[in-house]
Amino acid sequence: MKPPVLIVDDEVSLCGLLEVFFEKKGYAPVSAHNVAGALKRMEGPEPLMAMVDLTLGPESGLTVVKALMEKYPRLPVVVMTAYGTVEKAVEAVKLGAFDFISKPFEMVFLGKVVEKAVSTRVLEEENRELKNFIRRQGVELVGQSPAVRQLRDRIDAIAVSESTVLITGESGTGKELVAKLIHQKSLRAHKSFVVVNCSALSENLLESELFGHVKGAFTSAHLDKEGLFAVAEGGTVFLDEIGEMPMRTQVKLLRVIQEREITPVGGTASSRIDVRLLAATNVNLEEAVAQGRFREDLYYRLNVLRIYTPALSERGEDAALLANHFLQRKAHGRKSFTPGALAMIEGYAWPGNVRQLENAVERAIAFSTRETIETLELDLKVPAAPGAGPSASPTAETGVLGGWGPESASVMPETGMVPTLNDIEKAWIYWVLSQNHWHKPTAAKILGLDISTLYRKIEKYGLKAQT
Repeated sequence: MKPPVLIVDDEVSLCGLLEVFFEKKGYAPVSAHNVAGALKRMEGPEPLMAMVDLTLGPESGLTVVKALMEKYPRLPVVVMTAYGTVEKAVEAVKLGAFDFISKPFEMVFLGKVVEKAVSTRVLEEENRELKNFIRRQGVELVGQSPAVRQLRDRIDAIAVSESTVLITGESGTGKELVAKLIHQKSLRAHKSFVVVNCSALSENLLESELFGHVKGAFTSAHLDKEGLFAVAEGGTVFLDEIGEMPMRTQVKLLRVIQEREITPVGGTASSRIDVRLLAATNVNLEEAVAQGRFREDLYYRLNVLRIYTPALSERGEDAALLANHFLQRKAHGRKSFTPGALAMIEGYAWPGNVRQLENAVERAIAFSTRETIETLELDLKVPAAPGAGPSASPTAETGVLGGWGPESASVMPETGMVPTLNDIEKAWIYWVLSQNHWHKPTAAKILGLDISTLYRKIEKYGLKAQT
């Protein structure tokens, strides 16, 4: 089916000429000669574009432009102007018209204007389809470990509820991702998902952002402002780092949860809201309640449903899956990890969790000049052991030679001696074993050794776990 094009002009001969022009280009033109005729044509399928003369006898083409913009906000409308109507053309553009062309015009020039208008419309349609596709795809929880499979099941069970959810876990474990998945799988998925970081705003600003304010509520409140709870009407509000929320704001939030209504800062009238509340924290709220830093009644209101996001160290083989996921997304399939780099990723402790892993991959992509990413480009720093000094944190580049931590004391060469190759191998094997809780299959994989060779070297060097 050919895409329709609407032509509105009171000159019948010009309409006929334009119809021939558009037919040759593969479109299905329809013409109208006055406002009533144009409005009648608008009852049919939405046109791909429209051409409207601004002077339709005694009538104004602006009436048609307004009607088209109201019904089809993305429709490219090209207005045709004669001498003395340039101001009207400018007014039409302000109303949303795509462009204007002055009569008389050459057909070659008209072709360029039409091509530009149609290509813009097609590009907008493609962008909208892409956005819809991305929205349908939503976010993804990458991983196959038992901890992640259990987390997925928990998300699915919680999503169908309307109850408040408290998401706990270490920093960088993906608590916001979990919140997005809960929203995405809920009946509110077609509505807004609003995120508020409770630690990033001052007390007064946080209240204004959450509940809105009325004009004159404070010095800079020159206009009424709608709060994020109102913006999220029908959807979900995610309060990140809820443990950092000031006590006064906690009181107001408690009332929101209990009464399902908000009162803007400086206002007296309250309004009903319909939102689902999700909250996240890496703070132990039970301890915060005991210390008087968090309201006990609010804690119980938030802790209706609870979900824990596991640390990356609890997710086993997921580190490599996540690393490849980030690499594909950020390098668009142009790079890959070497086996050694993947082994290092799997064996690393990741104290900063998934966020640290993502940053490490992004940094490696930036520094890598080849198609493969090596261990050195990961630039992973080993966390210092308790009580260790700076020398206990060698980088991936320097390995154990960058500093001997207390955990390596039993394999250190005598002070002042230059380490031999055997010293280096002994220290490296010991360090890999200690970093992986002496789990020998994992250590063997990282070291690039088969398990029998690793056992022989452990016996050769007399390596033992410190107790």
